[in-house]
Amino acid sequence: MVKQLTVDATFLQDGQWEKDYANSIRTEFIKVPNMIQTLITGYYELMNTSNGKENSLNSFVVCAK
Repeated sequence: MVKQLTVDATFLQDGQWEKDYANSIRTEFIKVPNMIQTLITGYYELMNTSNGKENSLNSFVVCAK
C-alpha cells in the first residue's frame, strides 16, 4: 500500500438519492414473507426518521502497487 486517505463526501447528495430510491421500491417488498416485511418496515421507519439533512458517506481511497 502506497497511500490511503479519506475523502470528505458529506456535501454530496448521494444520501438523499439513495433514500429516495429505497422509498421508490418499497412496494416491491409486499411479495416477501411476513417476517422479512416486518424487518424491512423497521429499516424503512428508521431510514425515514431524520432531521432532513442526509449526508453522503465519505469515500475511502487506497493506492497500492
